[in-house]
Amino acid sequence: MDKHPVETLWQRATAQLRLARISSDTMNQLSSSKSQYGIGARSVPSAKNTYSRIPKKHTESSEKDLSELKEPPPEGWQRLTDLKVRSSPPPQLVRFADGAPAQAGTWMAFFRAVTRKLDDEGHFHPDTLPAELRKLVYVAGQDQSKTRRLPLSHGLTILNNWDPKSCLKVSIRLLEAFGRDPSDVCVR
Repeated sequence: MDKHPVETLWQRATAQLRLARISSDTMNQLSSSKSQYGIGARSVPSAKNTYSRIPKKHTESSEKDLSELKEPPPEGWQRLTDLKVRSSPPPQLVRFADGAPAQAGTWMAFFRAVTRKLDDEGHFHPDTLPAELRKLVYVAGQDQSKTRRLPLSHGLTILNNWDPKSCLKVSIRLLEAFGRDPSDVCVR
């Protein structure tokens, strides 16, 4: 009788976990003795590589630990990463990492402020646009009849018809795509 596929996957995952737990001393002993037994270099699994294939569990405590390392935002300001659309009113002011302020007032105005700031810094260029943004940013001249777009430099446009939750998510996505830390942006 054949084993159920789920059981086989579970057994493989368990075996990989066991291999990942082998201490580095044991791995060094195996590596040094492989020539003695005629074992090829690829036949001894690396604990580091085996462990990296196992998905890491995301925990809120690790996020909190990282946020505690940063300075708290100035009084009356809130980090962009701490915002919740349903429980937070639309930001009135945005303060970027370099201290530059921008007016907002609505979630869409907030999205435009973040986009314009990144555009003013020269991030939007057709040749250097990150691949993960190619579904949001378009070259001018593409069919724009039914969608609202915000014009950018170098003839690019970006979609401009988001609901409040998407305004926040896409703004964070843009900041991260261009190497900015969203928690460095504060709103009020």
